[in-house]
Amino acid sequence: MGCHKTDRKIRERAKYMNRVGKTAYVIPPELSPKTDPPYQPHIFTEEELKAFFHEADSYPVNPRSRIRHLQIPVYFRLLFCCGLRPQEARLIKLENLSLRAKTLIIPESKGHRDRMVVIPEELVGILEKYYPFLKNEFPQSEYLFPCQRFGGAAYTASWVRKSFHECWGNCHFELVAGNSPRPYDFRHTFATYRIYKWMKQGADLRSMLPYLSAYMGHSCISHTAYYIHLVPEFFSEMSGMDMNLYASLIPEVAHE
Repeated sequence: MGCHKTDRKIRERAKYMNRVGKTAYVIPPELSPKTDPPYQPHIFTEEELKAFFHEADSYPVNPRSRIRHLQIPVYFRLLFCCGLRPQEARLIKLENLSLRAKTLIIPESKGHRDRMVVIPEELVGILEKYYPFLKNEFPQSEYLFPCQRFGGAAYTASWVRKSFHECWGNCHFELVAGNSPRPYDFRHTFATYRIYKWMKQGADLRSMLPYLSAYMGHSCISHTAYYIHLVPEFFSEMSGMDMNLYASLIPEVAHE
């Protein structure tokens, strides 16, 4: 991977030199090593989602972390229901959450700009049930998911991974193909299911994708349109739709 990046930089520099009138040799792309294929996210099936959240809801009580069993099901529902990045959900501050307005502010997200996320009604109800336990246990904490071990500070990324793999492992699914699921894949699943629902409704994806892009905090609309072709077999199996109809929504990438 490192060699490929170096060759690409050299090639681009040579092209630039040729453009400004200096002669330079451009390395043919076929002489560069092939890159690894992009990571293929795991898109959770409805059966997998049901099993995972059953395990999350059944997480055992730990006397050394008295509300962790309540935090885990709420945390992962935020990833799936709102399409949040794991770090965004982990670091939510109470000052940015309004259950009355059903909104959540994600400050300075990946695109370096704040964004507002509307919370689904059912998830608002779950948060309302969780909130009294949170304030009783951590009255001074500024985080939605404070850690007892860290005195009310936010959990670390390792807590997210550990909690996810415990719940997923208890589901006992046999992965027949593809990569093992990760917490981030709830975000991919959110986007995929949202687009699938619009397609089933016959919505104009050209009009809808900008809304999804803003909701998810994507800096470029092509990052959102990517989900249309992420798992074409998922869409074709469930809807019989011709994915070629939406090919024009994906910007073409020139291959050198």
